[in-house]
Amino acid sequence: MTEQEPTGGYPGAELAQLLATWLPHQRWYPAGPQARLTAGTWREIGASPRVAIHIVHLCAPGTDVALHIPLVLLPGVSPALGGPHQGAPLDPSAVIGALTIHGREWTVIDGAAHPAGWAALLRLTTWYAGATPAPDLAGARPLGVEQSNSSVLLPHVAGGALLKILRTIAPGPHPDIEVPRALAGQGWAGVPRPLGEITVPWEDGDPPGRTAPIAILSAFVSGADDGFDVAKEYAGRGESFAESARDLGRTVARMHAALRRSFGATEPPERKWWLADLRRRASDTIIATPALAGRAEAITAFLDRIDATIGPELPARQRIHGDLHLGQTLRTPRDWLILDFEGEPLRPVAERTRPDLALRDVAGMLRSLDYAAALGSALRSGSSTSRQSDTPPVHTAQLPTAADWAAQAGAGFLAGYREGASADPVGSASTGAVLAALVFDKVVYEVAYEAHHRPDWIHIPLGALDQLTG
Repeated sequence: MTEQEPTGGYPGAELAQLLATWLPHQRWYPAGPQARLTAGTWREIGASPRVAIHIVHLCAPGTDVALHIPLVLLPGVSPALGGPHQGAPLDPSAVIGALTIHGREWTVIDGAAHPAGWAALLRLTTWYAGATPAPDLAGARPLGVEQSNSSVLLPHVAGGALLKILRTIAPGPHPDIEVPRALAGQGWAGVPRPLGEITVPWEDGDPPGRTAPIAILSAFVSGADDGFDVAKEYAGRGESFAESARDLGRTVARMHAALRRSFGATEPPERKWWLADLRRRASDTIIATPALAGRAEAITAFLDRIDATIGPELPARQRIHGDLHLGQTLRTPRDWLILDFEGEPLRPVAERTRPDLALRDVAGMLRSLDYAAALGSALRSGSSTSRQSDTPPVHTAQLPTAADWAAQAGAGFLAGYREGASADPVGSASTGAVLAALVFDKVVYEVAYEAHHRPDWIHIPLGALDQLTG
């Protein structure tokens, strides 16, 4: 990436210092305070107030990515909360700091949190056929629900839109643009309707096709709830989630069928090497995670049983979601919707879009149901009588355990997945063992993740691991 000189001058080193202090406190920032930041593209896209697209290169151990940071520069050092459009007050955490440029003082704001930033991005949008944009930002507000990106609700744009501002970017097609458009093109209604995208040249002087997506617009779905929150509330009330999970299973199976129609299928992975990779990942995680040290023998025995049960040929590979869990779903009064097809943004796009076993998505959803069960049950304490239904309250002693709730929900999900698939995808002992292996793979990853990031939660995957391997 190269630096483009903007009107008014690029702030340079002083801005880099501000960002180095501000970035580590952002939920979407993928590194620690010791990471090295290198200025990249600076492109001004608004004049009153000044708005710029700033792309910086981030280098840290295990991380080498480009970050997109839209910026709003307001004159003076005390920005008025709110901005030039009516809406929610500006979050103070969006204030990056003060700069002096050519003797004039400016306050730098995260453009993802400011209406001037949203308006400037909307002016760059390429709208898809059928979208009817309008520039009305009344009622627009940021949504604080994502870890990897920043989203803004635009209730009066294109009939109600969600602006997803990408934070980690790369040149070329973006999975969360490519996949929903392909699925919608198949007539599959399980994704919010794609409305448009915003791309910028990756480097000055590049051919027109070499661009990087920096934001995505999709239809806002009113009356929908986050799937994980819904499941957790069910678990907290001790209410069966099996039927809702069954509906979700059908939706996921139909998503996989639409993905096969859109992107095709490819040959199965080689059994020998697939199992070898499974063992290698488990072994590496055992070495790096003390909580697994005493479970090495049970893990080896489990993998031996899997090896003996899986047939000579694995299922075919295809395009999958890749990071499917309840938090990537919306529950509407009528059905389920699937979101966020970008996968792990720190991984290369080619790796995130590589064909894989569809059962990996199934395993991810089963693990998410287990987390919903554990966290929902933990919230129960004294609240089991505050039910939002006509069913009489159930005494705590009568409520299912977290393990029973998760087992019932998981069985419902698998039943729905079978119903939605063209053939029974988990009916044989061999494919059942493949699914168990993928659940195991996910659980081992979760143990390592929780050990490093949320040690208070490590009992959730450890309990699942002991149940699998016991």
